[in-house]
Amino acid sequence: DVDADVLLGIYQRGFAIGDRFAEIWVVPMWADLGAQVDVARAGGGSIIRSIGESGFGDPYLAFKIGLVGAPALTLPEFMKHRPTFQLYAYGGVYVPIGDYDSGRLLNFGTNGWAYRLGLPMVLPLGDPRRQTNLEVHPGFTFYGDNDDPGGGAANQEQDPLFQVESHLSTHWNAKWWSSIGLRYRKGGETSTDSVADGNEQDVLGGELTMGYAFTPHLGLQATYGDVLAESDGSQSTMIRLRLNYVF
Repeated sequence: DVDADVLLGIYQRGFAIGDRFAEIWVVPMWADLGAQVDVARAGGGSIIRSIGESGFGDPYLAFKIGLVGAPALTLPEFMKHRPTFQLYAYGGVYVPIGDYDSGRLLNFGTNGWAYRLGLPMVLPLGDPRRQTNLEVHPGFTFYGDNDDPGGGAANQEQDPLFQVESHLSTHWNAKWWSSIGLRYRKGGETSTDSVADGNEQDVLGGELTMGYAFTPHLGLQATYGDVLAESDGSQSTMIRLRLNYVF
């Protein structure tokens, strides 16, 4: 079992490239991890060992640009704009500078590059004054090798991971909004020294979110997530609090 407390700082910035809307993300991460693991004993059998670590994970950098239905708008134009179907191109990279030690059982960094490519899309539904949207984000993550995986191994590879997320969100009034979401992940099996590790991911998760706007610039959202179906033994429960400040 692993318990993780994760602190993310997310900086987002929107801007125009020609007549298209674009956006960047910079996401540093810090985590505190605790786990109970079975450790084999030299004389046979095993003992349960409690371990804990804290440190910085690999920061994430991302870029998105509108392809369809996402023009660059001034504030007066945005207030008058009626949203339609939107399609974006998305790319991101995890930079392997997080805390990593191949001799540890728990690590925050991965000692390898990872790249995400996706095609997020947004479909407005119903009355635009309610701001009800269906968002779907299919994409793949591609992994570089870890040349220091530990345990006496020389190299660890990882297969691409397919992921699709969907969120149905609506604004109930000027202050409150909510969303329900699904996330499916398939693939991502690792191989250590060319031997498959048998850890392919195949899991469907769900989440519920409530958000509240204190002011036009400051908002808070709370999310609960859990595993809905799996064929890989995954068990996970997530509670997330996010404070947003727009400037």
